[in-house]
Amino acid sequence: MIGVPPSANAIKVPTVPTGCCRKGFDSTYPQRLNGIITKDEFEDSIKNINRAKSFRITLIICALISVLIIMGSIALFIVNSKTIDSSGKRGSTQLIGIGLGILAVGILFWPISFFVTRMLIPLMMRRSIAKESNKYSLRSPKPCSWRLNAVRWWGGRSSHGRRSGLIYSILIDIGNSTVPQ
Repeated sequence: MIGVPPSANAIKVPTVPTGCCRKGFDSTYPQRLNGIITKDEFEDSIKNINRAKSFRITLIICALISVLIIMGSIALFIVNSKTIDSSGKRGSTQLIGIGLGILAVGILFWPISFFVTRMLIPLMMRRSIAKESNKYSLRSPKPCSWRLNAVRWWGGRSSHGRRSGLIYSILIDIGNSTVPQ
């Protein structure tokens, strides 16, 4: 949910830098969770959520697929230049067309897969947070529910106008066993 104000009993888990150009949710144990969730359970939950947020492996696989497709089209161009048909003419226009088509697919595959992967990240985070919330919502004396909170920020000017982005955080509502939809 975007911009849902936290309740008075909510604990906010912000994102923090976890490496070069990477952010993850802070795994520092909030003291207000004493008696509700252990420190180890909290750290495991945050690790699971951060793992769902990570898309590096998916992007590496997509980049490799794109490179392989482009290399395949280059191989078609090389094969086309080496073939001589029965009339003594070198190459084939059909093979050039197929090679260009495969090259276009290879070039377009990377940005499209990047865009789709970036669009799926909030969905994957919400599912992971809902899974962690279900673990803790009814089992402790004080039920708690977890939810993803996203706040849009507006920055300075860039060459295309104002910059904006989303800042994600996890809100843990203590004493609230239902997550607002």
